[in-house]
Formats: sequence, structure tokens, C-alpha cells
Amino acid sequence: MLWVFRQLGLKEGRVFNLVNIFAVFLVLVASMIGSAGSLFLKLGADKLKPSISRIISNYSLIFGLFLYGVSTIFYVTSLKMDDLSIIYPITSLSYIWTAMLSMKFLKEEMNIFKWTGIFFIVIGIIFIVN
Repeated sequence: MLWVFRQLGLKEGRVFNLVNIFAVFLVLVASMIGSAGSLFLKLGADKLKPSISRIISNYSLIFGLFLYGVSTIFYVTSLKMDDLSIIYPITSLSYIWTAMLSMKFLKEEMNIFKWTGIFFIVIGIIFIVN
């Protein structure tokens, strides 16, 4: 990947900044996909019956697990590009995406404590990434 940036005429310091931005982008995508996976796991859990054949045919549950796997691939790729101390805190954005998906698709309600928690998550990520 660095070779591509060098071919574009980008200087070494700029290359590493772009790699870091791409790593942050990947972990953002991973957190969104993981949150969607959580939504499908919840939908699948609501239909879950204690039977192997019912679990195997629970497409929401299977799709949720698939999304978790895809999310992990994006996450691990981002870990190859930047420090764990930068990447890992960004995954906390999944709490925000999950809250939004829960409100939209599960009709869950947010209270002042949940909104305050989301506010502090965003502030914490801003401090860590900068």
C-alpha cells in the first residue's frame, strides 16, 4: 500500500498520515458492520428456540454472526496499520451505532443517561484520536 502512495508522489510523512486515516476509516466501517451484526443477533435471539435445527435455520442469527466476521476482518486490517491504543477506542462508536439502530428498528427508547453516555464516548474518542 505504501508503494501506491509513493507512486502518487506523496512524501513519506504524508503517506503515514493517509495510512492512519485509512485505518481509522476501516475501524469506523468495522464498528458499523458490527453494530448491524448486533441488531441481527437480537432479531435472531427473539426467534430462538432450543433446537439445533431451529438455530441452523435462524437466518437473522446466522447473518448477525456473518456480519461479526466481516467486521472482524476490517478491524484486524486496521490494526495492521495503526496502534492498538488509537484503533481500539474508536470501536466504542459501535455503542452509538447500536443505539441508533435499536431506536430505528427495535423501537427502543433513549433516556438522558444513554444520551449523556454517548456524548462522553464521542468526547473520549476525540481526545484519543487527536
